[in-house]
Amino acid sequence: MGIPFHKYSATGNDFVLIDDRDGLFPVENRELLQKICARRTGVGADGIILLQTSEKYDFRMRHFNPDAGEAEMCGNGARSLIRFAFRLGLIEDKTRFESMFFVHEGRIDNGEIKIKMNTPRNLEPRKEAGAPSGFEAGGYVEIGVPHYVLFLEDVQSLDVAQLGSGFAHHPVFPKGTNVDFVEIQNEHELKMRTFERGVEAETLSCGTGATAGAILANLLGKVTAPVTVQVPGGTLKIDFDTEYENIWLSGPVDEIYRGELLL
Repeated sequence: MGIPFHKYSATGNDFVLIDDRDGLFPVENRELLQKICARRTGVGADGIILLQTSEKYDFRMRHFNPDAGEAEMCGNGARSLIRFAFRLGLIEDKTRFESMFFVHEGRIDNGEIKIKMNTPRNLEPRKEAGAPSGFEAGGYVEIGVPHYVLFLEDVQSLDVAQLGSGFAHHPVFPKGTNVDFVEIQNEHELKMRTFERGVEAETLSCGTGATAGAILANLLGKVTAPVTVQVPGGTLKIDFDTEYENIWLSGPVDEIYRGELLL
């Protein structure tokens, strides 16, 4: 049996998207989820996203990490799904859809895909977790998923895999956390690299991470909105109000290819 799929990239964050409105995809098959995401032996992706039916909204989003764990939210994944839903004819230039715990608002504007991000929760500036010399502990925040932000002068030379893994599973974070390494470029621009929980590696982009970095940088007086975030896979933009109640993440999304999963 074959399952049609689409491969999307949101500034280097890549996803396998599946139209699962019939609800037949075997989400309980963890081995299959892991195999699909595996690079070289599978399709290869930072996650699998299912588009499912919703009783109240345009569609429902379910996102699975490469370790087969289901994620609460993924900013770039949500942006990719908005473009996928548009391609399927389910939406026009605006949408409201649901994920595991949240309802989201999205827009398509001049080729950019935008999503209104969750209001930050548990925003704690300067939360320490054994930050080594040369790092400034920016803080912790949940933007649908948890993020720990560290500021430093040069992100390019970092061993993100090693450092990120240590912070992601530090005892301070009993449920684990994503880890963002942020370099301030100027009042409106950041440079960032992210270690993603569940992927257990550095990804080329992270939408919730870019949002977390911008919010904490603003809270500490380092930047003001709007903020451009340079990630290894491209450029993301974050705009927000002073109360952090209207946060918008925007950037490009590209369809890379289509295929059929052979089970």
